[in-house]
Amino acid sequence: MRASLEFPKFNQLRAFAATARRQSMTSAAAELRLSQPALTQSITKLETWIGDKLLERERGGSFVTPSGYTFARRVGRFFSQLEFAILEPIGGGPIVDAVHSAAMLAKLRSIHIQVLIAVAASASFEEAARRLGIQRPVLQRVARELEQILRRQLYDRRGLGFTTSAHGLELARRWRIALREIEYGVEEIFAQKGRVGSRIVIGSMHLVSATLLARALNNVASEFPHARFQIVEMRYGELLNALRNGDIDLAYGMLRAPSGYNDIVEEILFHDPYVIVVRRGHPLSNANKKLTLRDLMAYEWIMPAAGGLRSQSFDQLFAGVRKPPLVRIETTSVKMQKELIVSSDRITLFTRSEMMKDENQIRLISLPSVHRIPKNADGLITRAGWLPTPIQLRLLMLLREYSSSEGKASEKSVTGSAPTDWSILNVS
Repeated sequence: MRASLEFPKFNQLRAFAATARRQSMTSAAAELRLSQPALTQSITKLETWIGDKLLERERGGSFVTPSGYTFARRVGRFFSQLEFAILEPIGGGPIVDAVHSAAMLAKLRSIHIQVLIAVAASASFEEAARRLGIQRPVLQRVARELEQILRRQLYDRRGLGFTTSAHGLELARRWRIALREIEYGVEEIFAQKGRVGSRIVIGSMHLVSATLLARALNNVASEFPHARFQIVEMRYGELLNALRNGDIDLAYGMLRAPSGYNDIVEEILFHDPYVIVVRRGHPLSNANKKLTLRDLMAYEWIMPAAGGLRSQSFDQLFAGVRKPPLVRIETTSVKMQKELIVSSDRITLFTRSEMMKDENQIRLISLPSVHRIPKNADGLITRAGWLPTPIQLRLLMLLREYSSSEGKASEKSVTGSAPTDWSILNVS
Protein backbone atom coordinates (compact mmCIF):
# COMPACT_ATOMS: atom_id res chain seq x y z
CA MET A 1 0.00 0.00 0.00
CA ARG A 2 1.27 3.44 -0.85
CA ALA A 3 2.31 5.79 1.94
CA SER A 4 -0.47 8.13 3.02
CA LEU A 5 0.93 11.40 1.67
CA GLU A 6 1.64 9.85 -1.73
CA PHE A 7 -2.09 9.75 -2.41
CA PRO A 8 -2.97 11.89 -5.47
CA LYS A 9 -4.55 15.29 -4.96
CA PHE A 10 -8.31 15.55 -5.36
CA ASN A 11 -8.02 18.19 -8.07
CA GLN A 12 -6.05 15.68 -10.17
CA LEU A 13 -8.69 13.00 -9.69
CA ARG A 14 -11.51 15.43 -10.44
CA ALA A 15 -9.75 16.71 -13.57
CA PHE A 16 -9.30 13.18 -14.89
CA ALA A 17 -12.84 12.07 -14.00
CA ALA A 18 -14.43 15.08 -15.70
CA THR A 19 -12.31 14.66 -18.84
CA ALA A 20 -12.98 10.93 -19.05
CA ARG A 21 -16.72 11.57 -18.70
CA ARG A 22 -16.93 14.46 -21.16
CA GLN A 23 -14.21 13.20 -23.53
CA SER A 24 -13.08 16.78 -23.85
CA MET A 25 -10.54 18.81 -21.89
CA THR A 26 -12.24 22.04 -22.89
CA SER A 27 -15.60 20.89 -21.51
CA ALA A 28 -14.00 19.42 -18.40
CA ALA A 29 -12.10 22.64 -17.71
CA ALA A 30 -15.32 24.64 -18.03
CA GLU A 31 -17.15 22.27 -15.67
CA LEU A 32 -14.44 22.54 -13.03
CA ARG A 33 -13.89 26.28 -13.65
CA LEU A 34 -10.21 25.71 -14.42
CA SER A 35 -8.01 26.93 -17.20
CA GLN A 36 -7.21 24.23 -19.72
CA PRO A 37 -3.46 24.40 -18.95
CA ALA A 38 -4.23 23.87 -15.23
CA LEU A 39 -6.46 20.90 -16.01
CA THR A 40 -3.86 19.42 -18.37
CA GLN A 41 -1.16 19.81 -15.73
CA SER A 42 -3.33 18.01 -13.12
CA ILE A 43 -3.92 15.05 -15.43
CA THR A 44 -0.24 14.88 -16.36
CA LYS A 45 0.74 14.75 -12.67
CA LEU A 46 -1.80 11.98 -12.09
CA GLU A 47 -0.42 9.95 -14.98
CA THR A 48 3.08 10.42 -13.59
CA TRP A 49 1.92 9.26 -10.16
CA ILE A 50 0.37 6.13 -11.64
CA GLY A 51 3.13 5.56 -14.13
CA ASP A 52 0.86 5.03 -17.13
CA LYS A 53 -1.08 6.99 -19.74
CA LEU A 54 -4.76 7.48 -18.93
CA LEU A 55 -5.93 9.67 -21.83
CA GLU A 56 -5.24 9.90 -25.55
CA ARG A 57 -5.39 13.51 -26.78
CA GLU A 58 -6.78 13.67 -30.30
CA ARG A 59 -8.34 16.34 -32.49
CA GLY A 60 -11.82 15.05 -31.80
CA GLY A 61 -11.35 15.04 -28.03
CA SER A 62 -9.63 13.23 -25.19
CA PHE A 63 -10.40 9.53 -24.83
CA VAL A 64 -9.52 7.06 -22.09
CA THR A 65 -6.89 4.41 -22.72
CA PRO A 66 -7.47 0.84 -21.43
CA SER A 67 -5.69 1.89 -18.24
CA GLY A 68 -7.76 5.07 -18.16
CA TYR A 69 -10.99 3.09 -18.44
CA THR A 70 -9.96 0.88 -15.54
CA PHE A 71 -8.94 3.81 -13.37
CA ALA A 72 -11.98 5.96 -14.25
CA ARG A 73 -14.30 3.28 -12.88
CA ARG A 74 -12.41 3.23 -9.58
CA VAL A 75 -12.28 7.03 -9.33
CA GLY A 76 -16.04 7.15 -9.84
CA ARG A 77 -16.57 4.64 -7.05
CA PHE A 78 -14.16 6.57 -4.84
CA PHE A 79 -16.12 9.83 -5.07
CA SER A 80 -19.45 7.99 -4.73
CA GLN A 81 -18.30 6.40 -1.48
CA LEU A 82 -17.04 9.73 -0.15
CA GLU A 83 -20.48 11.17 -0.80
CA PHE A 84 -22.32 8.16 0.62
CA ALA A 85 -20.38 8.52 3.87
CA ILE A 86 -21.70 12.03 4.48
CA LEU A 87 -25.23 11.28 3.25
CA GLU A 88 -25.73 8.04 5.18
CA PRO A 89 -26.96 8.66 8.74
CA ILE A 90 -24.06 8.67 11.19
CA GLY A 91 -24.80 9.04 14.86
CA GLY A 92 -28.42 10.02 14.37
CA GLY A 93 -28.47 11.89 11.07
CA PRO A 94 -26.71 12.67 7.80
CA ILE A 95 -23.93 15.24 7.72
CA VAL A 96 -25.47 16.99 4.74
CA ASP A 97 -28.47 16.57 2.44
CA ALA A 98 -28.20 15.45 -1.17
CA VAL A 99 -28.76 18.97 -2.49
CA HIS A 100 -25.66 20.38 -0.79
CA SER A 101 -23.43 17.28 -0.80
CA ALA A 102 -21.64 18.23 -4.05
CA ALA A 103 -20.70 21.65 -2.67
CA MET A 104 -19.36 20.09 0.52
CA LEU A 105 -17.36 17.44 -1.36
CA ALA A 106 -15.86 20.12 -3.59
CA LYS A 107 -14.18 21.63 -0.53
CA LEU A 108 -12.52 18.37 0.49
CA ARG A 109 -8.86 17.75 -0.18
CA SER A 110 -6.94 14.50 0.09
CA ILE A 111 -5.06 15.78 3.16
CA HIS A 112 -8.38 16.17 5.02
CA ILE A 113 -9.18 12.49 4.60
CA GLN A 114 -5.64 11.36 5.35
CA VAL A 115 -5.56 13.36 8.58
CA LEU A 116 -8.91 12.02 9.77
CA ILE A 117 -7.87 8.43 9.08
CA ALA A 118 -4.48 8.92 10.74
CA VAL A 119 -5.99 10.49 13.88
CA ALA A 120 -8.62 7.73 14.10
CA ALA A 121 -5.84 5.11 14.01
CA SER A 122 -3.60 6.91 16.53
CA ALA A 123 -3.55 7.51 20.27
CA SER A 124 -2.82 11.21 19.88
CA PHE A 125 -2.38 14.05 17.40
CA GLU A 126 1.38 13.69 17.86
CA GLU A 127 1.31 10.05 16.77
CA ALA A 128 -0.96 10.88 13.82
CA ALA A 129 1.42 13.63 12.70
CA ARG A 130 4.34 11.18 12.85
CA ARG A 131 2.36 8.69 10.77
CA LEU A 132 1.89 11.28 8.06
CA GLY A 133 5.33 12.85 8.38
CA ILE A 134 3.99 16.35 9.08
CA GLN A 135 4.17 18.76 12.02
CA ARG A 136 1.46 18.63 14.68
CA PRO A 137 0.32 22.27 14.14
CA VAL A 138 -0.24 21.48 10.46
CA LEU A 139 -2.22 18.36 11.33
CA GLN A 140 -4.36 20.22 13.87
CA ARG A 141 -5.09 23.00 11.40
CA VAL A 142 -6.24 20.50 8.76
CA ALA A 143 -8.28 18.57 11.34
CA ARG A 144 -10.12 21.71 12.43
CA GLU A 145 -10.62 22.75 8.82
CA LEU A 146 -12.37 19.45 8.10
CA GLU A 147 -14.69 19.97 11.07
CA GLN A 148 -15.62 23.39 9.68
CA ILE A 149 -16.29 21.95 6.21
CA LEU A 150 -18.50 19.17 7.57
CA ARG A 151 -19.99 21.29 10.35
CA ARG A 152 -19.60 18.31 12.66
CA GLN A 153 -17.44 17.65 15.73
CA LEU A 154 -14.97 14.90 14.84
CA TYR A 155 -12.68 15.02 17.87
CA ASP A 156 -13.23 14.99 21.63
CA ARG A 157 -10.87 16.35 24.26
CA ARG A 158 -9.74 13.65 26.70
CA GLY A 159 -7.48 14.74 29.56
CA LEU A 160 -4.49 16.47 28.03
CA GLY A 161 -5.14 15.25 24.50
CA PHE A 162 -7.78 14.52 21.88
CA THR A 163 -9.53 11.41 20.60
CA THR A 164 -11.74 10.80 17.59
CA SER A 165 -15.47 11.07 18.25
CA ALA A 166 -17.94 8.36 17.28
CA HIS A 167 -18.84 10.42 14.18
CA GLY A 168 -15.18 10.77 13.30
CA LEU A 169 -14.40 7.07 13.73
CA GLU A 170 -17.25 5.98 11.49
CA LEU A 171 -16.45 8.58 8.85
CA ALA A 172 -12.77 7.59 8.91
CA ARG A 173 -13.72 3.93 8.45
CA ARG A 174 -15.91 4.64 5.44
CA TRP A 175 -13.40 6.99 3.85
CA ARG A 176 -10.66 4.44 4.37
CA ILE A 177 -12.72 1.96 2.34
CA ALA A 178 -13.12 4.66 -0.33
CA LEU A 179 -9.34 5.08 -0.55
CA ARG A 180 -9.04 1.39 -1.31
CA GLU A 181 -10.78 2.06 -4.64
CA ILE A 182 -7.83 4.16 -5.81
CA GLU A 183 -5.39 1.50 -4.64
CA TYR A 184 -7.41 -1.18 -6.44
CA GLY A 185 -7.37 0.92 -9.58
CA VAL A 186 -3.58 1.18 -9.52
CA GLU A 187 -3.27 -2.55 -8.83
CA GLU A 188 -5.52 -3.36 -11.78
CA ILE A 189 -3.41 -1.21 -14.09
CA PHE A 190 -0.24 -2.88 -12.85
CA ALA A 191 -1.84 -6.30 -13.40
CA GLN A 192 -2.78 -5.39 -16.97
CA LYS A 193 0.85 -4.50 -17.61
CA GLY A 194 2.14 -7.67 -15.94
CA ARG A 195 3.96 -5.66 -13.30
CA VAL A 196 4.33 -6.51 -9.61
CA GLY A 197 1.92 -4.60 -7.43
CA SER A 198 -1.31 -6.54 -7.01
CA ARG A 199 -1.67 -7.72 -3.41
CA ILE A 200 -4.57 -9.61 -1.85
CA VAL A 201 -5.01 -9.79 1.91
CA ILE A 202 -7.22 -12.67 3.04
CA GLY A 203 -8.55 -13.15 6.53
CA SER A 204 -8.90 -16.77 7.66
CA MET A 205 -10.47 -17.95 10.87
CA HIS A 206 -8.86 -20.26 13.40
CA LEU A 207 -9.83 -23.93 13.10
CA VAL A 208 -11.22 -23.61 9.58
CA SER A 209 -10.20 -26.11 6.93
CA ALA A 210 -7.46 -24.60 4.79
CA THR A 211 -7.63 -27.19 2.00
CA LEU A 212 -10.05 -25.29 -0.23
CA LEU A 213 -8.33 -21.94 0.21
CA ALA A 214 -4.88 -23.43 -0.35
CA ARG A 215 -5.98 -25.12 -3.58
CA ALA A 216 -7.52 -21.92 -4.96
CA LEU A 217 -4.52 -19.81 -3.96
CA ASN A 218 -2.06 -22.19 -5.59
CA ASN A 219 -3.93 -21.95 -8.88
CA VAL A 220 -4.33 -18.15 -8.80
CA ALA A 221 -0.65 -17.75 -7.93
CA SER A 222 0.25 -19.86 -10.98
CA GLU A 223 -2.04 -17.88 -13.27
CA PHE A 224 -0.88 -14.49 -11.98
CA PRO A 225 2.83 -14.70 -11.12
CA HIS A 226 2.96 -10.96 -10.38
CA ALA A 227 0.32 -11.18 -7.63
CA ARG A 228 1.17 -11.24 -3.95
CA PHE A 229 -0.95 -12.84 -1.23
CA GLN A 230 -1.10 -12.39 2.53
CA ILE A 231 -3.15 -14.71 4.72
CA VAL A 232 -3.96 -13.39 8.18
CA GLU A 233 -5.44 -15.79 10.73
CA MET A 234 -7.68 -14.21 13.34
CA ARG A 235 -10.81 -14.71 15.38
CA TYR A 236 -14.20 -13.89 13.90
CA GLY A 237 -14.68 -10.56 15.67
CA GLU A 238 -11.20 -9.37 14.74
CA LEU A 239 -11.72 -10.54 11.18
CA LEU A 240 -15.01 -8.69 10.87
CA ASN A 241 -13.45 -5.44 12.08
CA ALA A 242 -10.46 -5.84 9.77
CA LEU A 243 -12.76 -6.41 6.79
CA ARG A 244 -14.99 -3.43 7.59
CA ASN A 245 -11.93 -1.21 8.08
CA GLY A 246 -10.38 -2.23 4.76
CA ASP A 247 -7.37 -3.97 6.34
CA ILE A 248 -8.25 -7.19 4.51
CA ASP A 249 -9.91 -7.69 1.13
CA LEU A 250 -12.03 -10.74 1.90
CA ALA A 251 -12.50 -13.34 4.61
CA TYR A 252 -12.86 -17.11 4.49
CA GLY A 253 -14.20 -19.31 7.24
CA MET A 254 -17.18 -20.26 9.33
CA LEU A 255 -20.18 -17.96 8.82
CA ARG A 256 -22.18 -16.46 11.67
CA ALA A 257 -24.70 -14.09 10.02
CA PRO A 258 -23.92 -11.20 12.41
CA SER A 259 -26.81 -8.89 13.17
CA GLY A 260 -26.51 -5.13 12.88
CA TYR A 261 -24.02 -5.13 9.98
CA ASN A 262 -25.61 -4.03 6.71
CA ASP A 263 -22.19 -3.53 5.11
CA ILE A 264 -21.19 -7.21 5.31
CA VAL A 265 -22.18 -9.98 2.88
CA GLU A 266 -21.81 -13.67 3.72
CA GLU A 267 -21.84 -16.32 0.99
CA ILE A 268 -22.18 -20.01 1.81
CA LEU A 269 -19.68 -22.21 -0.02
CA PHE A 270 -20.31 -25.60 1.58
CA HIS A 271 -21.32 -27.35 4.79
CA ASP A 272 -18.60 -29.20 6.67
CA PRO A 273 -20.24 -30.80 9.74
CA TYR A 274 -18.49 -31.93 12.88
CA VAL A 275 -17.84 -35.58 13.69
CA ILE A 276 -16.80 -37.15 16.99
CA VAL A 277 -13.22 -38.35 16.71
CA VAL A 278 -11.15 -40.89 18.69
CA ARG A 279 -7.97 -42.86 18.03
CA ARG A 280 -8.11 -46.19 16.25
CA GLY A 281 -8.37 -48.88 18.90
CA HIS A 282 -10.27 -46.60 21.29
CA PRO A 283 -12.64 -48.60 23.54
CA LEU A 284 -15.66 -46.87 22.01
CA SER A 285 -14.60 -47.81 18.48
CA ASN A 286 -14.92 -51.49 19.33
CA ALA A 287 -18.17 -51.28 21.25
CA ASN A 288 -20.74 -53.89 20.21
CA LYS A 289 -23.63 -51.90 21.62
CA LYS A 290 -25.41 -48.72 20.75
CA LEU A 291 -23.48 -45.73 22.03
CA THR A 292 -25.14 -43.34 24.45
CA LEU A 293 -24.23 -39.89 25.64
CA ARG A 294 -23.28 -41.57 28.89
CA ASP A 295 -20.66 -43.58 26.97
CA LEU A 296 -19.17 -40.34 25.62
CA MET A 297 -19.29 -38.72 29.04
CA ALA A 298 -17.04 -41.44 30.47
CA TYR A 299 -13.98 -39.99 28.72
CA GLU A 300 -12.18 -36.66 28.78
CA TRP A 301 -12.62 -34.34 25.83
CA ILE A 302 -10.23 -31.87 24.20
CA MET A 303 -11.82 -28.65 23.00
CA PRO A 304 -10.99 -25.01 22.23
CA ALA A 305 -11.71 -22.46 24.95
CA ALA A 306 -15.33 -21.63 25.66
CA GLY A 307 -17.02 -19.13 23.38
CA GLY A 308 -15.90 -20.50 20.02
CA LEU A 309 -18.28 -22.22 17.61
CA ARG A 310 -16.68 -25.62 18.15
CA SER A 311 -17.11 -25.29 21.90
CA GLN A 312 -20.69 -24.14 21.38
CA SER A 313 -21.41 -27.27 19.34
CA PHE A 314 -19.94 -29.35 22.17
CA ASP A 315 -22.23 -27.58 24.65
CA GLN A 316 -25.26 -28.18 22.44
CA LEU A 317 -24.40 -31.86 22.07
CA PHE A 318 -24.53 -32.29 25.84
CA ALA A 319 -27.27 -29.76 26.51
CA GLY A 320 -29.55 -31.04 29.27
CA VAL A 321 -26.93 -33.39 30.63
CA ARG A 322 -26.43 -32.79 34.34
CA LYS A 323 -22.68 -33.37 34.28
CA PRO A 324 -21.07 -32.94 30.82
CA PRO A 325 -17.73 -34.60 29.97
CA LEU A 326 -14.58 -33.30 31.61
CA VAL A 327 -12.46 -30.94 29.49
CA ARG A 328 -9.05 -30.36 31.06
CA ILE A 329 -7.06 -29.52 27.92
CA GLU A 330 -8.12 -26.57 25.75
CA THR A 331 -6.41 -25.75 22.45
CA THR A 332 -7.28 -24.18 19.10
CA SER A 333 -4.56 -26.19 17.34
CA VAL A 334 -5.97 -29.06 15.29
CA LYS A 335 -2.49 -30.54 15.08
CA MET A 336 -2.13 -30.55 18.86
CA GLN A 337 -5.61 -32.03 19.28
CA LYS A 338 -4.70 -34.86 16.91
CA GLU A 339 -1.48 -35.69 18.77
CA LEU A 340 -3.28 -35.69 22.11
CA ILE A 341 -6.04 -37.90 20.73
CA VAL A 342 -3.83 -40.57 19.16
CA SER A 343 -1.86 -40.99 22.39
CA SER A 344 -4.82 -41.21 24.79
CA ASP A 345 -8.49 -42.18 25.11
CA ARG A 346 -9.64 -38.58 24.90
CA ILE A 347 -12.32 -37.43 22.44
CA THR A 348 -12.67 -34.33 20.28
CA LEU A 349 -14.65 -32.79 17.42
CA PHE A 350 -13.17 -32.42 13.94
CA THR A 351 -14.89 -31.29 10.77
CA ARG A 352 -15.36 -34.01 8.18
CA SER A 353 -12.83 -32.39 5.87
CA GLU A 354 -10.24 -32.38 8.66
CA MET A 355 -11.03 -36.01 9.41
CA MET A 356 -10.75 -37.04 5.75
CA LYS A 357 -7.10 -36.05 5.49
CA ASP A 358 -5.09 -39.19 4.76
CA GLU A 359 -2.83 -38.76 7.76
CA ASN A 360 -5.84 -38.55 10.07
CA GLN A 361 -7.68 -41.55 8.65
CA ILE A 362 -4.68 -43.75 9.37
CA ARG A 363 -4.65 -42.95 13.07
CA LEU A 364 -8.16 -41.71 13.84
CA ILE A 365 -11.73 -42.90 13.50
CA SER A 366 -15.08 -41.08 13.71
CA LEU A 367 -18.04 -42.21 15.79
CA PRO A 368 -21.77 -41.83 15.17
CA SER A 369 -23.53 -38.98 16.98
CA VAL A 370 -26.91 -38.47 18.55
CA HIS A 371 -27.73 -36.09 15.73
CA ARG A 372 -25.93 -33.90 13.26
CA ILE A 373 -23.83 -31.78 15.55
CA PRO A 374 -24.70 -28.11 14.92
CA LYS A 375 -22.14 -26.24 12.87
CA ASN A 376 -22.36 -23.11 10.76
CA ALA A 377 -21.62 -23.28 7.06
CA ASP A 378 -18.21 -22.32 5.68
CA GLY A 379 -17.95 -19.55 3.13
CA LEU A 380 -16.87 -16.06 2.14
CA ILE A 381 -17.35 -12.74 3.90
CA THR A 382 -16.99 -9.56 1.88
CA ARG A 383 -17.96 -5.91 2.10
CA ALA A 384 -21.32 -4.94 0.64
CA GLY A 385 -20.84 -3.24 -2.73
CA TRP A 386 -17.24 -4.49 -3.01
CA LEU A 387 -15.93 -4.61 -6.59
CA PRO A 388 -13.13 -7.19 -6.72
CA THR A 389 -10.14 -6.74 -9.00
CA PRO A 390 -9.77 -9.36 -11.79
CA ILE A 391 -7.31 -11.36 -9.67
CA GLN A 392 -9.57 -11.22 -6.64
CA LEU A 393 -12.50 -12.23 -8.83
CA ARG A 394 -10.55 -15.22 -10.15
CA LEU A 395 -9.85 -16.33 -6.57
CA LEU A 396 -13.56 -16.06 -5.73
CA MET A 397 -14.52 -18.06 -8.82
CA LEU A 398 -12.10 -20.86 -7.92
CA LEU A 399 -13.30 -20.96 -4.32
CA ARG A 400 -16.88 -21.33 -5.55
CA GLU A 401 -15.90 -23.95 -8.09
CA TYR A 402 -13.85 -26.05 -5.69
CA SER A 403 -16.38 -25.72 -2.88
CA SER A 404 -18.85 -27.79 -4.88
CA SER A 405 -16.55 -30.80 -5.00
CA GLU A 406 -15.41 -30.15 -1.41
CA GLY A 407 -18.98 -30.20 -0.21
CA LYS A 408 -19.74 -33.44 -2.04
CA ALA A 409 -16.63 -35.06 -0.63
CA SER A 410 -17.55 -34.09 2.91
CA GLU A 411 -20.90 -35.90 2.55
CA LYS A 412 -19.21 -39.24 1.96
CA SER A 413 -18.58 -41.60 4.86
CA VAL A 414 -15.14 -41.24 6.35
CA THR A 415 -12.95 -44.23 5.51
CA GLY A 416 -12.82 -46.61 8.43
CA SER A 417 -15.73 -45.01 10.27
CA ALA A 418 -18.72 -46.82 11.58
CA PRO A 419 -21.87 -46.14 9.51
CA THR A 420 -23.68 -43.13 10.85
CA ASP A 421 -26.98 -43.78 12.58
CA TRP A 422 -28.15 -40.43 13.92
CA SER A 423 -30.73 -41.96 16.27
CA ILE A 424 -28.75 -44.37 18.39
CA LEU A 425 -27.34 -41.98 20.99
CA ASN A 426 -29.41 -41.16 24.06
CA VAL A 427 -29.01 -40.81 27.77
CA SER A 428 -29.97 -44.14 29.33
